[in-house]
Amino acid sequence: AVLRIQPALSGAVRRRRLRNNLALVWKLQVHVKMWSAVRTFAATRAAVLHIQRCVRGAAARRRIRKRESAKRRAEHAVRCWLTRRRFKLQQQASLFIQVRWRGFLVREGVRELKRCTTSIQAAWRMHHCYQRHQRVRRAGAILVSGVIMCRHVRLYRRKLAAIRAISTAWRRLKFVWAVGRKSQAAEKLQKWWRNFNQELEYRDLVQQVLGTAKVMRKIYNSYFAVKIQRWFRVQRLRPFPATRCTRGIVRLQVHARRHLAQREAEFRRLVLGVRVDRYLARRVLLAKDKRGWLSHHHPADGATGPELRGGQQLRPGEALIVDVAALTQRQRKELEV
Repeated sequence: AVLRIQPALSGAVRRRRLRNNLALVWKLQVHVKMWSAVRTFAATRAAVLHIQRCVRGAAARRRIRKRESAKRRAEHAVRCWLTRRRFKLQQQASLFIQVRWRGFLVREGVRELKRCTTSIQAAWRMHHCYQRHQRVRRAGAILVSGVIMCRHVRLYRRKLAAIRAISTAWRRLKFVWAVGRKSQAAEKLQKWWRNFNQELEYRDLVQQVLGTAKVMRKIYNSYFAVKIQRWFRVQRLRPFPATRCTRGIVRLQVHARRHLAQREAEFRRLVLGVRVDRYLARRVLLAKDKRGWLSHHHPADGATGPELRGGQQLRPGEALIVDVAALTQRQRKELEV
């Protein structure tokens, strides 16, 4: 009867504990998911607003640059057109003056041909040479002026290109500096805020889990004690030796305490995680490597073997490290995880 009752009771207790643990885990998951979704939404919204501001600013600057470029091209085209028009008008005027002057000379020559042929020939030759010299001078002046104007235009374009390149590089450098400083400040603030929230949540979770474990442990201990006492009172009235009854009760209590201790140890391992200070350690002397860091070690003098941490008097340069050879298989798996 005892062997049948014990599995039934332990199964009921385990199912109840599993239901309670599942309910707590579900509540924690709901709160964590809700908080993570809120944080993700806030971060996404801030990033979207920042990107929109950057894109709008870039679009506005691009429109202004295009407008200035179109303005400069229009001014250049108008100046070129005015120069060509002035040159054509001067050329037409010079041709018109030449035509009128030649006609006047021809008419004067015809009228004075009979009277002074020699004078007319001399004057005409002199005039023809003079006109050719004037044309050559005007053509040379025009060519020199054109070359000078081309050189000035080319120099002006180079200066404008250099000014634009320097101003663009300076604006880009200032923008990169500003964005870098802002991003570093935002990263520092976000990192500090995340660490602060994680510490608060971890502290609240540990307090809640420890309080719940304490209450559950008291409930389970009282429940099993009442069960054992009731069974002892029932068995005491039955006709069989008291020693056998006492031995059975002691065995039941031993098994119950062992199971309770095992559950409590597993629960604490799950909450607190791996604690290296509970493992066996051995004394070593730290030594410096090529970079001057204390990354090498060798056994200390007088080391007796693996020992537990706490209360050891360490000499200067000594330290305690985990002795992997003295660990159990379960502790090795915990370290690997």
